[in-house]
Amino acid sequence: MSSSSEDISEKGTKTHHQKQKFSKLAIVSMFFGVFGISVLSAIAIIFPWDVGSVASYVLYAGLAVILSLATGIAALIVTIKRNSKVTGRGLAMLGIIVAISSIILGWVVVSRYMKQERNRIQCAENLSRQLGFALAIYSSDHNQRYPPANKWCDLLLPSEYATEKDFICPAAQKDLCNYAINPNCEPNSPKDTVLLFESKPGWNQFGGPELLAPENHRGKGCNVLFNGFHVWFIRTEDFEKLNWKADRSESENQEGKSSKADG
Repeated sequence: MSSSSEDISEKGTKTHHQKQKFSKLAIVSMFFGVFGISVLSAIAIIFPWDVGSVASYVLYAGLAVILSLATGIAALIVTIKRNSKVTGRGLAMLGIIVAISSIILGWVVVSRYMKQERNRIQCAENLSRQLGFALAIYSSDHNQRYPPANKWCDLLLPSEYATEKDFICPAAQKDLCNYAINPNCEPNSPKDTVLLFESKPGWNQFGGPELLAPENHRGKGCNVLFNGFHVWFIRTEDFEKLNWKADRSESENQEGKSSKADG
């Protein structure tokens, strides 16, 4: 009698397990959770992209995380209500944990790239609003001449328009100055001539493309102040397009036109 009862019990258990189904929602939750955290991890570790490039990938990862969280919660509700028929509660809970971890990682990634963008903007403002403005004032006070290249930092620093902080790019290795001047640029040079640019650390630096420091912005490029007093972020692959030496004939023509107009 006891043996017969055990047989019936075993058959009932087997039938119970056969009727149980693994929750598809739990599988979906885990899939989207793994996808989201994988994309975010790749962005954080592998790809040194800027905010604009990474935005679409963060969006895809964010949607995957939301789907993972939603389907994981739905899977838990289903497994609780139909505990005897559906299994997969553990996987659903794991999917939710992965989704929450992805949210935390996403916040870290976005904060990191936003900081890089703020540093780039501050660097550009150093060149345009502070140092560029100080150069313009110096030029107007010194017979339309920029300061001597080997003393430009020394001559601008006492100015009320430039402070020690303005000479430092917040994204670069901290030093006295992270910028250099192009000695070939004069106030009457073409407006697209390089005037100031991000450089390797050093005081009173001057020179050309050999001093460019794209590593300040993870190798993507440099902020450059042109003679027209506008700043552009020039990507590394476009460095060769920069104009470093003024076209003398054009400068002379401009001076000639100015003289005729005055006469």
